[in-house]
Amino acid sequence: MKIRCLILSLLALFSIHSMAQPSLKSTEGLWAGTYGNEQKDAPYFYSMRFYTDGRMEVLNQNNSLLALGQFSWKDKEIRIVYKYTNDIQQYECLGNMDATGTILSGTWRRLEDAGTKRLFTQNGRWILQKQNPLKVTALKKDSLRLQSVIKTVNPSVLSAAVLQSLRFCTELPANGTQPLPPRYATNATTYIKINPDGTLSNVGISRQPLATYTEKMWMPGETITVGFDITGGSIDQMNLVKYYAKEWELYANIKFDFQNSGNGMIRVGFKAEGSWSYIGRDALNIPANKITMNFGWLGSADAASARQIIMHEFGHALGFLHEHQRMDAIIAWDKEKVYSYYAQAPNNWSRQQTDQQIFNRYGTAGTNYSAYDRFSIMQYAVPAALTTNGSSIDWNMEPSTTDKQFAALFYPFPTPPPTARGILKTGDDCDEVAFVVEYGVVQMDQVEILFELGSSGGRTVTWWKQISLPLINNGNYPLDIQNHSLIPAENKTSASVLVPITQLDKNRGISFAKAKALGFHTPLGYKWNVLHAIQGGCRIRLTWIKDKCP
Repeated sequence: MKIRCLILSLLALFSIHSMAQPSLKSTEGLWAGTYGNEQKDAPYFYSMRFYTDGRMEVLNQNNSLLALGQFSWKDKEIRIVYKYTNDIQQYECLGNMDATGTILSGTWRRLEDAGTKRLFTQNGRWILQKQNPLKVTALKKDSLRLQSVIKTVNPSVLSAAVLQSLRFCTELPANGTQPLPPRYATNATTYIKINPDGTLSNVGISRQPLATYTEKMWMPGETITVGFDITGGSIDQMNLVKYYAKEWELYANIKFDFQNSGNGMIRVGFKAEGSWSYIGRDALNIPANKITMNFGWLGSADAASARQIIMHEFGHALGFLHEHQRMDAIIAWDKEKVYSYYAQAPNNWSRQQTDQQIFNRYGTAGTNYSAYDRFSIMQYAVPAALTTNGSSIDWNMEPSTTDKQFAALFYPFPTPPPTARGILKTGDDCDEVAFVVEYGVVQMDQVEILFELGSSGGRTVTWWKQISLPLINNGNYPLDIQNHSLIPAENKTSASVLVPITQLDKNRGISFAKAKALGFHTPLGYKWNVLHAIQGGCRIRLTWIKDKCP
């Protein structure tokens, strides 16, 4: 029986960890090992890839995608929940990291059986070791094959069979001369102010449109709807696009709203005609019954390649152009060999089309750009066999540092407000809880919460106190502290947690509880509805400074 275990279902799990435990960052990368059934030694291959935003993947020996999920850390224990792409069953893995930071191990189970008395159950043990950074070798192999062919044939005629695995994206120019919809200056909320009493108020300014030379870009903060036509594709491929495209939201102040229909500002298809996209807002001038982006290669792509393809095409959708066509990109193309390659399958380009996609340069009057970045995810791979000097550029599988900086430059996040300070009054026994909210002090996809006992007027607050953070899917995460327990191990006057911003339910408030008469733990009616003002990168410090009336 094929046992399945690892990675997360995009449901019940979130990444929470204290300062002294393993983190999302330290877990990032590819891990490989084995798993087994029940208490037997683990004989079966097992591989996972973890990302810093809490996503994870289960991969086979060829790095092909098997399952998607999420993972989190709490009290030095990792929790992984995932679902295979062709199955409805969910699996959970629990485990720990060794002192070297290179070994993960623990137990797994099928969630549907957890806590039941079914005769049929699935569970076992697993162990993974961190691998060296994922290396992409396909291009190098293709280049060697190319070189061998070139020695035996006319250099201007290259074999389509040899070159067909070197696949490239196409930028589609907008048809006709129809102008793009105008941008208007609008009133935009730059941030939500937290008042000294904990209430919120909007702070707005006039937002100006981008300069004319960036007219193809969307407005910062805009929500872009994305529809799908899965003809020629599948639900799994559509979910892959949704999963990886959202990574751009970490670097650019933009939101993708995925539709369950073919309607959207961007419309994605899966036709067997290569991968391509219109540039930015050019998609708005394409007839509503036509797709504006296509993925023709996802069905044969491994997990790393699928991510690269999707990130690249959605880079185009945000207005970013091919890096190799910049004015300052110096690539020693062997033009006749390039023409010969692109004239064959799968591209079948004319010389004019090859000029448009490879050789033509963007003028400085029409674009904004940084210094040339050969590591950009928008850079084509350049085989040595297609250059005159043997130089080459490998596939770039990750957004570069410059990609992320440039995305933030043209889609800037709101200017962080100044640090907010004040006092919360719960309405119970003259309670006072001091708060400090700082912006941009932790990782931008996380929120840190610090909770502690304090003092006021020379009196230290005592007994048990708790706050509860609202999570999506009606979940809650409690933080509790106390300094009056008869069990010394239970006494702690502070607690902290890091929470992915995407896991906080901003439609509910932070709740409070404390020990009251006879030490009974009592929830308070007060809710601090502050999360609409909280951005990624925030640190919230709550200090309970008063818990009874004089």
